[in-house]
Amino acid sequence: MYDAQHDHSTPSDDRAEDFRAEARGLRRRLTFWRRAAWLLLGIVVLVSMLAWQRTTIRRRECRQAFEMYARQAEESSLSQAPAEVMELHWKQFARGSANFPPSHYALIVPNWLRTPGEHESLPLAVCEQSHPGVLKRGRHVLFRDRDRTYIVWMSDAEAAPIMAEAHACDR
Repeated sequence: MYDAQHDHSTPSDDRAEDFRAEARGLRRRLTFWRRAAWLLLGIVVLVSMLAWQRTTIRRRECRQAFEMYARQAEESSLSQAPAEVMELHWKQFARGSANFPPSHYALIVPNWLRTPGEHESLPLAVCEQSHPGVLKRGRHVLFRDRDRTYIVWMSDAEAAPIMAEAHACDR
């Protein structure tokens, strides 16, 4: 038989237990979604770092190959060669351990034959294909001024006139 004196549960106790159970469920769901968000953020950071590292390595390899070919051009006195064979000489440079062939770079032949004026830098060659950067694509450009030959990284937009000049020389 039912003894009301020994039944200590009241409707308010049942509601409190329901609220506690619901709160535990909410905490579990919140904990799950918080961990899922951290996992997703970690994956995004990891993929971003890998992409950044890959683009940085490829840009460095391109620059090192460009520097090597620029040295070979200097050593072989490429600027003294006839304009008609200058590109042929460039494309026959020893590739060595470079990951980019000489054909990756487009020459601007008329600029090799000119002497830069005071405070003037002449573009001599440019990457034929652009490379991905961290935020935008770009190319290396080989310049010569009165004192030195050097390489500059430029965005595709900045290098567009130089590319146009290089392609105009091909015609």
